[in-house]
Amino acid sequence: MRMIEPNEFDDSKIAYLLNKLQRYGDINSRILGALINYDDTENMLNFLKKRFSLLISYLVRPEPLGLQLYFIEGFLHPLVHLVDIYDILDGFPGAILKNSYSPDESITFLWIPQGYESSFKRILDELESRDLLRYSRINKIQETLQFLYDFSSYDFSLGRYKDDFLVSQRRPMYLPDLSDGFKPDMLDLSIIGIKQMHNTLSLKQVAEIMGVKYRTVLKHYHEHLIGKGIITGFMVRLNGGKHTRLSIIFDNEDLLHDLTRIPTLTHVYKLRDGTFYAAIFPEDNMIQPILKYISELKYNLNVSAKVMAHPFMPRFEYLLTASIPYEHFTTTGKWEVDEEKMLMNIEKVERKLMEGKSKLTSTPEISLFKKNMVNISNKLN
Repeated sequence: MRMIEPNEFDDSKIAYLLNKLQRYGDINSRILGALINYDDTENMLNFLKKRFSLLISYLVRPEPLGLQLYFIEGFLHPLVHLVDIYDILDGFPGAILKNSYSPDESITFLWIPQGYESSFKRILDELESRDLLRYSRINKIQETLQFLYDFSSYDFSLGRYKDDFLVSQRRPMYLPDLSDGFKPDMLDLSIIGIKQMHNTLSLKQVAEIMGVKYRTVLKHYHEHLIGKGIITGFMVRLNGGKHTRLSIIFDNEDLLHDLTRIPTLTHVYKLRDGTFYAAIFPEDNMIQPILKYISELKYNLNVSAKVMAHPFMPRFEYLLTASIPYEHFTTTGKWEVDEEKMLMNIEKVERKLMEGKSKLTSTPEISLFKKNMVNISNKLN
């Protein structure tokens, strides 16, 4: 294949392509090209993958999956690693974040299957009683506002934004809930989970991992995940390792509107208590201007807001993100939660701390992907 130079494509065309990727996902490049009337889509995608390590992940609607997403704010034991919490909670966290500005502060986003709230409350209380994770509040996420990652001012030759902020505020992207009582099966959950765990995999590669025919995976993807509105959008990220995730916790809607001028703000959660959580993924050179902008907004609007930073590197030091807990979904269409196993996991971590073994010994990719994929194809067949 011929080499592709960064200046071969017009920036506005690449930005438009990335905009549509967040709506349509990484479907066949010919189909995508037809949808957006581009005849050079494949070359542009190859350029983005090679030059910017393009990653595309699925964003999902939890209710049809039988899941609820909870926001837990608290404080971690200084020797407890993010992977320790992930393992204790048996792979149910969707993300665990530690504040690099104040490393004992943490946020956990926890997937809880419907009907199992009391089980996880007992585990969290046990973690608190042993001083491993003290939580100051736990809130159900009531609503998710999704925003398209805005590349309209991105310079793809220089690999950076020309402007730190957009001229206008943005509106969230709303996609209708088409589930209408639809219950996804294990294959649907596995497609989502594997794709979220490994963003670079194609659907054909996902089918190979699962030991299922590609046509079957494609049918489930189009008829269930897209057709029933289970997938609500696609997270697109360039140069993922060069970012720092910023978390902003606040309770003022005017502040929310002004934050949408930050082009890398991608989603906002509205919590049950009326507060908001916003996630921003700036490139490192944008962090200081954004922090200054937030400080000015707080002053001008006379509001408070907590800002936390979670660098992607060193890996799993301040930020751990994971897939939906698809390995706990059974062929009978039910979620399995093993409370005793989680209690045993707490004991394991405590023993490790007592022995002084606080170093990272595993990663979510290794501990879950290898362990669960051994059995996944057998369950599906």
